[in-house]
Amino acid sequence: MRCEGAGSPLENEFLYDIGQGWIYGISLVLLIAATELGRRTGQRRRTRSAAAPPALGTIESASLGLLALMIGFTFSMALSRYDSRKAAVLDESNAIGTAALRAQLLPEPQARASTDLLARYARVRLTLGTAGRDRAVRADAIGRSLELQNALWREAVAASATDAHSTPIGLYVQALNDMIDMHEKRLTALRNHVPETVVLLLYLIALTATGFTGYGAGLAGDGERGSKLVMAVLIATVLILVIDLDRPYRGLVTVGQQPMEDLIQGLPPGSATHSPTLP
Repeated sequence: MRCEGAGSPLENEFLYDIGQGWIYGISLVLLIAATELGRRTGQRRRTRSAAAPPALGTIESASLGLLALMIGFTFSMALSRYDSRKAAVLDESNAIGTAALRAQLLPEPQARASTDLLARYARVRLTLGTAGRDRAVRADAIGRSLELQNALWREAVAASATDAHSTPIGLYVQALNDMIDMHEKRLTALRNHVPETVVLLLYLIALTATGFTGYGAGLAGDGERGSKLVMAVLIATVLILVIDLDRPYRGLVTVGQQPMEDLIQGLPPGSATHSPTLP
């Protein structure tokens, strides 16, 4: 049983503080520049020598294959973390709902006080999921969560003092313990994202692959730029999708809070209106 020490929100990294629009624009510029640089280098090489390097096709294919492998690997990492964040919201809402049901089995006045506190707790946890990029709101939600956990635990201790061998009280304490454990599990899921080193390595491979593609086109005398530029746009789009999927607090792909909203709607009417004063 642990009622404190939630830790800080998602740790800041260089890429995470940059908006997706800027990242997408910079990605396009870099990938197109790499393609053009490779194409012009190939054209200069072609004017000096008609013979193409025998291993160029192999290197170009290998670089594109490695890029595809890294995109698949990174996308899988980002998707698994996204699924973990979704599961954490559902699991926490279920844990709060179970505790709210078992709180009704407590003796009075602990039953009413605990039910009201749990309703307030659910609203605070919803705030954590809808705070977006507002770090102050997230930090406040975490702090209020810890205060409510302590208040709930005090009510559980008071209920246990009336009958230490009561089975309903024991079941409530177990449910409350599970709910508090879900607090840190959800925060951990929010902090857990694809390491920035992996994303930067992915970009390095993408720039190398598009550079070799442009070089091969310039060496072969292919004057058609359109297909190479389309490929650069597609690669940049896939890269920004991976980054967007990995951001819990910002972006187009976010974790829905519907399970928590449904829980709040299903709580007893009038909850959170007569809650005890927190310290």
